[in-house]
Amino acid sequence: MRKVEHLPYRPVSVALILLSLVVPVAVVQLGGPDWLSFLLGLPVYLWLVWLTYRRLQDAGRSTAWVILMLLAMNFGPRLKGPEPLVFYLSHLLHLVPVALGWLPPRPAQQRGSV
Repeated sequence: MRKVEHLPYRPVSVALILLSLVVPVAVVQLGGPDWLSFLLGLPVYLWLVWLTYRRLQDAGRSTAWVILMLLAMNFGPRLKGPEPLVFYLSHLLHLVPVALGWLPPRPAQQRGSV
């Protein structure tokens, strides 16, 4: 069986984060409805969640960290971004699993593998 080559996680995750922000803003700035910006941005973000889950799994880390990406928490200072984005300090918690995926994988001995 042929081994599948994977794209490097760090640049792909950065691109998906930027794309999940730029697509909704562009749709609204071009006069599109809010629901369309949501529908176009959601698959990109879900792809990032799935990719992060797989990366954490492959690196031998807990995949429970992905829960932080799915919870909606709006607390702390509020920053108004380009329409329709509003940023809260708590939104940085969504990036914790992504940052953990950027760390090098744990050695096989520490993961419990033989």
